[in-house]
Amino acid sequence: MLPLRVIPVLLLDQGQVVQTTRFAITNRLHADPVYTACTFGEADADEVIALDITRRRTEETRAVFEDCVSRLADAFLVPLTVGGWISSVEDVAVLMRLGADKVVVNTAALDNPGLIHRISSFYGSQVLVVSVDFELTTGRVWADRFRAETEWGYAEWAAHAVSLGAGELLLNTRQSDGSGVGYPLEQYESIARAVAVPVVFMGGVGKWEHLVAGARAGASAVAFANQAHYKEQAVRRAKEHMLRAGLAVRPVMKIDGDRGQVKTVTTAGKHPWDIQEVSHG
Repeated sequence: MLPLRVIPVLLLDQGQVVQTTRFAITNRLHADPVYTACTFGEADADEVIALDITRRRTEETRAVFEDCVSRLADAFLVPLTVGGWISSVEDVAVLMRLGADKVVVNTAALDNPGLIHRISSFYGSQVLVVSVDFELTTGRVWADRFRAETEWGYAEWAAHAVSLGAGELLLNTRQSDGSGVGYPLEQYESIARAVAVPVVFMGGVGKWEHLVAGARAGASAVAFANQAHYKEQAVRRAKEHMLRAGLAVRPVMKIDGDRGQVKTVTTAGKHPWDIQEVSHG
């Protein structure tokens, strides 16, 4: 079994980092995304997801987001996954040239499922993440950040997206987003057990134990947005908690810029919380 990935998420509105609850913006941090990612320990992350949730796409707002993508890609060594307003293979091409490693599609794929096949055929399924946002009470998938209800049930849409070429799924619900009460494990687990691609759980993390619960419910990766802003070095703390719970997580990498060394923090000894550092020149 592959080690679990731990992924902080940046939600961006017109280039500013924001926090959301039930998919509505509740706090504007007025911070640069690169600086914000550094504060929660992006070097400890296995990946960073940046989602443009700006309500209207204009040439100006898109240029702002593309600048964010470029600067994030230049600043970090970890893979960068980006999404928001992606509606064509050409949009993907622009973001990949700016340094993105993967892209997230949602509304455009629901409007035109053939887009999933086109992107995965051109770039490979490993590049494509399909976001599945759904309502817990009805099981219906919604588009446009919960502004448009679809006829799809979450299980059917997840399976269909994978059949068309999605290489990964990103799950979220209106009820869990920003709630701090944990992932909706029953629904998420049912998807994770039914598809043959990695599944990322997102929405609802209020304490690190929620990440542990997600891992045990079948997540390939656990993601969190709001919680990353409340604790210094959030990803490192999350991984330490998961190690203590006996979970296999990817090593923490520390870069020593002065000496040009990479230090890998690994587990050692009889207990998973026995930490040591191994240096590589």
